[in-house]
Amino acid sequence: MVLIQVFLVRRPLRWLGRGRRLATRVTLKLLLATLTWVGVLINTVLAPLLGIAQVAIVAWSTLAAVIFMEGSLWLVRNRLRREATQPSLDAWEVLVPGTLVTGLLGLTLLLLLTSYGVVHLLLWTEIPGLSDIAEFLLDAKGGR
Repeated sequence: MVLIQVFLVRRPLRWLGRGRRLATRVTLKLLLATLTWVGVLINTVLAPLLGIAQVAIVAWSTLAAVIFMEGSLWLVRNRLRREATQPSLDAWEVLVPGTLVTGLLGLTLLLLLTSYGVVHLLLWTEIPGLSDIAEFLLDAKGGR
């Protein structure tokens, strides 16, 4: 996704005015951060399910790359059209990065709460230790 940012998006951003270029760059970086946090959240939630977690992360990474590429190209194309017709910024062009920051903070809070819940569940689950397993195996072998 970083390569998409560097090779596909950086060059057309030069044609935008200063305010619109800054708003677009911030929006794209926040979109990338949001997609990354969703991936971390998926990985955290599915961490106890070993096989499913890896498949879900691969699927999400592919989907996130597609979303980022299509979204960034759509956003830059839209901003270039608006720059040609209307040089001043609209309110929504400033509100979108603000909304993404709020969503990213909400995702961070959700990730922290989910991580706490997963750790709490793992601590209270009765998982036998190595000594318990060895004792069981020795008892089972001696009981024959």
